[in-house]
Amino acid sequence: MAAGVLLLAQSPATAQEKESYSHLHGQLRVELQDDWSYRSAAASPGHNDLYLTVEPSFSLALQDWLSLHTDLVLEPVRDPRPETSRHFDDEGVFVEQLFVELTGDSFGVLLGKLNPAFGWAWDAAPGIYGVDFAEDYELTERLGVAAYFGFESPRLGSHRLTASAFCQDVTALSGSLLTQRGRKRRADGGPSNTGDLRSFSLALEGDEIPRLRGLSYQLGFAQQQAGRGGLGERGAVVGLLHRSSPGPTVQLELLAEYVYQQDPDGVRGHRHYYTQAASAHWRRWTLAVSYSLRQLELGDDAAVRDYLVQVSAGFQLPFGFGIELAWRGAREDGVANRGIGARLSYAVAF
Repeated sequence: MAAGVLLLAQSPATAQEKESYSHLHGQLRVELQDDWSYRSAAASPGHNDLYLTVEPSFSLALQDWLSLHTDLVLEPVRDPRPETSRHFDDEGVFVEQLFVELTGDSFGVLLGKLNPAFGWAWDAAPGIYGVDFAEDYELTERLGVAAYFGFESPRLGSHRLTASAFCQDVTALSGSLLTQRGRKRRADGGPSNTGDLRSFSLALEGDEIPRLRGLSYQLGFAQQQAGRGGLGERGAVVGLLHRSSPGPTVQLELLAEYVYQQDPDGVRGHRHYYTQAASAHWRRWTLAVSYSLRQLELGDDAAVRDYLVQVSAGFQLPFGFGIELAWRGAREDGVANRGIGARLSYAVAF
């Protein structure tokens, strides 16, 4: 009886604690983009690609140290046919991330389907097309565990070390809805498609360094073990980002990143990526320019050098809307092309 009275006396406080900890946060980003290739060395220039991208993210906090996260994506899940126009075709929905996170004062652990830390440019490069080449080496949709540890010093700044162990997702979550992109199988092979956590990545990043004001950096390494019928892949990344404010309403950002891959995609050879970008923000306006170089060396074949340069301008509209226009010039897989792009975006947090 005394135990029952004690339980009843504690239950209201316990309920209040659960209410204070349990809450749902989310973000939604919607992009309507149109890419028009008006000049191409291929046989059929003048093709157009109009598509929609929707990225809802949710975070459910169960306790102050425990939360559940998921990122969903709606986008074209198949490549368009070469030099043909496409309008809202091949759109599919899939789960990019779904993991549990345990956090402490300066550390955290993630467990589930996640994106291991490796590189910045695939997300941070400005403009409509600044991320295109860098997305080649982005590590996404891996099953595994990641742990991070942050440390700060008045003399050294703020830094964080992240370590991930993972394998390729071959579960039902590797498929998609609406349009089937095809579920991954162990038989597909490829780097990290091993069914165990022998693949790993390490990333050290930092900012707020007193003697290097405005500078952020990332150093990273990734080792993906060989799947069936191929080789393993090794990669290293060095990235720098500098932010400055030459005026009260002007912000400048400079980005540089280099990535080296040995035996990329499980094929013997070497691949190099160089990304340089600059952007200026004034009031609601943004002007950005970027240059990306991709060099591929396979076996005894001559090196293939692709490039992509883009110039874009954007304006932030009220209520979370934005609009961007861009020009791109590129050579991809030995084919030169020129294009113009437009993107209407909307972002909201809740």
